[in-house]
Amino acid sequence: MLPRGIVIGIALQLASWGSAWLFSRYLYAIGWLAGLLISVPLFVASPFYLMRAPAPLWVRLLLSFWILLFPAYYLGLYVWENWQLRTEIVLIPVEFQGKAKVHFGETGGAAEELEGGKLLLRLGKNGELHTRASQRKFASDSLNEARWRGREYYSVTPDGKRVRLEEPNPLEGAALAPGQIVIFGMGESWEGNRIRSADFYVGTREFILGELRGK
Repeated sequence: MLPRGIVIGIALQLASWGSAWLFSRYLYAIGWLAGLLISVPLFVASPFYLMRAPAPLWVRLLLSFWILLFPAYYLGLYVWENWQLRTEIVLIPVEFQGKAKVHFGETGGAAEELEGGKLLLRLGKNGELHTRASQRKFASDSLNEARWRGREYYSVTPDGKRVRLEEPNPLEGAALAPGQIVIFGMGESWEGNRIRSADFYVGTREFILGELRGK
C-alpha cells in the first residue's frame, strides 16, 4: 500500500489537473482565474505531503517536481534551436526585377555556401535559386521571425559590387528615392520542419505595387 503522503500528494495533483480542465471547458473567459486561485494552489500543496512520505528521495523529488520537466524541455529546445539559427545573405543580379524564389533542399541544386556563418544564396539572372542547403522551421516562432528578419538582400553588379537593398512595406509611405529598388518578402512554404521555398519581389515600389494589385 502506498504511503499516506504519496496518496494525498498524487490526489492533490489529480485534483489540480482535473479542476483546471473543468474550468477551461466550462468557465471560458474566467477559467484561467479559477485555475490560478484553485488549481495552482492544489498542485503547489502536493510537495508538502510527497516530500514527507517514507519513500526514496528520488521518488519523492520526481513525484513532487516532475512538472518542471516541461519548462526545462522547452528551454533546452530553445537553446538548441537558437544555436542552429543562421541568417541568410541573398545576392540578386542588378538587372533583375520581378518575383524571386529560393528553393531549399534540392538534391541537384547548387552547393551550400557560407559567408561569415551566414547562408549565402546567389540568385540566377531569372531570379531563382535551387540549392542543396536546407533551413529548418523552429518550434519557437521568435526564432523563425529572427531568421526571417535577419535576411540580408544585396543587388550585385557583374563585377561583384554589392548594394544593400531595403525591405520597406510598399503599401506604406516610407520615403524612397525615385526608382529605388527595394524588397518585398512574400512568405515561405514548409514541408514538415523544413523550408521548401522563400518568395519575394524585387523592384521599385511602383513595380511591386503593380505586381501585387495584378494578382
